[in-house]
Amino acid sequence: MSGPGSPIDQIPSVWGKIIESGTPEFVMIMTEAYASQCSRENYRRGEMEKDFKNNPFSEVIETLNIHAIDIKNGNQFSGLVSFKYNDVGQPEFDEPSYYPCEGDSLNARTPMLFAACRDATLALNRKAI
Repeated sequence: MSGPGSPIDQIPSVWGKIIESGTPEFVMIMTEAYASQCSRENYRRGEMEKDFKNNPFSEVIETLNIHAIDIKNGNQFSGLVSFKYNDVGQPEFDEPSYYPCEGDSLNARTPMLFAACRDATLALNRKAI
């Protein structure tokens, strides 16, 4: 996916094209992001990137984030790996972490979008039967 805005914002608009070729069994999205230990109420979009680029002592890190859903059973999983670029411009990755989306984490924006896509897929399949 490419275009203006967050890739997550684009999921609903491209979902129809994804399922034109059939119902996927498993769908995932991978994004690059900035992360920090800041609380959500203090966060404003773009602040972490600005801090990362302008503050040599910043605690903001770069991450690759993966979010996936099993369409049939609705199970969702997330993964995150932080990285830094070395002196020759190559990424050096830390140990990744993986976890199922359960409980409160299902109320986050990405799991909610994936759940909506899953529901739309299942609704289209019921109409086709």
